[in-house]
Amino acid sequence: MTRREIRKFLGIISVGWLVGVSWIQFAYLPDSEIQSMESPEVQDRLALECNGPYTDRYACKEQIILETSQDTFANLSLRLAVVVVVPGLLWGLARTRFRDPHKTKVFALPPDHPAHGKTEGEGASDAPKADWKKAARDRLAQSRPPMFPPKDET
Repeated sequence: MTRREIRKFLGIISVGWLVGVSWIQFAYLPDSEIQSMESPEVQDRLALECNGPYTDRYACKEQIILETSQDTFANLSLRLAVVVVVPGLLWGLARTRFRDPHKTKVFALPPDHPAHGKTEGEGASDAPKADWKKAARDRLAQSRPPMFPPKDET
C-alpha cells in the first residue's frame, strides 16, 4: 500500500467516523442528557428541594439551574470531543507516520551551511566557526525591520 492509498483510506475512515458517530451521539440523545428549566426532572427537583422563605427558594432554584446547565454542557462537550478528536488524532498520526521525509523542509538553510555536504576543500566557507552568531544576526537583520528603529539625533 502506498502512502497516498493509506492517506485516502484514513481520510475515508475519518469522514465515516464523523458521520456515523455524529449520528449516534446526537440523533438519539436521552432526555436526561439535555435538561432545561422546562424539563420535568428539573421541575420535580425544584418542587422537592426548594422550600422556605423567598430568598432560600431563589438561591436553591438558581443553584439547581446552574448545575443542570453545567451538566448539559459537559455532556454535550464530551460527545463532541468523541466525534471530533478521534479522527483528528488518526489523521495527525497518519500524516506524521506516512509522510515523505525528503519532501518536508522545516526551514531553509543558507547555502554555505555545513549540512549541504560541502567540505572545506569544495568551496565551503573559511570563516571561523565562532562567527556563527554574527552571521545569524546579520541574516536576521536583513530579513525583518528592527523592532526599535534608531532615533534621529538631529
